[in-house]
Amino acid sequence: MFSPSTFFPPCLPQNIRAYVVGDIHGRLDLLTILLNDISRHNFFAREVERRFLIFLGDYIDRGPDSKSLLDLMINGLPPDFQVIPLKGNHEDVFVRFLDGDLVAGLQWLVRFGGRATLQSYGAQFLRGVPLLEEMEEVRHILQTRVIPKSHQKFLRTLERTHQIGDYFFVHAGVRPGVRLDQQNEEDTLWIRDDFLRYPGYFEKMIIHGHTISRMPDIRANRIGIDLGAFSSGNLCCLVLEEENRKFLIAQSL
Repeated sequence: MFSPSTFFPPCLPQNIRAYVVGDIHGRLDLLTILLNDISRHNFFAREVERRFLIFLGDYIDRGPDSKSLLDLMINGLPPDFQVIPLKGNHEDVFVRFLDGDLVAGLQWLVRFGGRATLQSYGAQFLRGVPLLEEMEEVRHILQTRVIPKSHQKFLRTLERTHQIGDYFFVHAGVRPGVRLDQQNEEDTLWIRDDFLRYPGYFEKMIIHGHTISRMPDIRANRIGIDLGAFSSGNLCCLVLEEENRKFLIAQSL
């Protein structure tokens, strides 16, 4: 592990700018506003050789427009950015359900806001909470008739982590004491307290979502940018360039 005196302040390599977007949860309206803000910022900023657009996961559930948001993620993002979409725990649960984990399917519907996702696809066949033995039929209908193959492919091919320069991008966080290149999937998608309460330094500055805060959560070893878009109406983007940071926050009109 690095000490503050040898590692900080973290920075990106020269001629790179990164725009990092927090948890969206079906808020297509906010993402549309934020992408316009990002394009405007990039237009007026100095020219760089590479521009990254990094998403920290949780595209679906809870908000109203999961389907349209995935359409945009797959086909509608600005072409002059290198797009890095990471996997969130909501994508993890949904894909596990599509792959046959019926308990995960019930959790997705009851605890994780999956009904909002179904409604965005026009799926109105569920009434009440289905029994576990009924979930196989639900899974089959979703996989074969409701969720487009392009969406399923997108959800199955998301990266878990990404790193550029002194920054490590991940949905939930990392396990303290474990090398960044040896982190397991469950921790990168689900970890909270052991990561959030850790006071020490990691190999890189961790940029994460997953845990909601009212404003960007800036700590010496991590920055959290999940502002709870589905309920707060605020969607955050962290802009990184060399040693500089800036926040763009889209708000409901």
